[in-house]
Amino acid sequence: MHSNYSTDKSIELTIDNIDTSYNYINVYYSKYSSDKFSLTNTSIYKILDKYPILSSNSVKIRITGNENVEEIT
Repeated sequence: MHSNYSTDKSIELTIDNIDTSYNYINVYYSKYSSDKFSLTNTSIYKILDKYPILSSNSVKIRITGNENVEEIT
């Protein structure tokens, strides 16, 4: 987890028509922020959970913000 507060918001992704020869999906995201001088900061994160691709060719992923992440530099 990289945030210091909890929320009830989440994002749900549905990915269709997946190549089932793969075992799982990795999710990455970017976070953009700026300070009062409009200097932009960008951070890239990898969610450490691996989301399995089962026998169907559709996967639903729910991101809550409480996942363990690794910052990509």
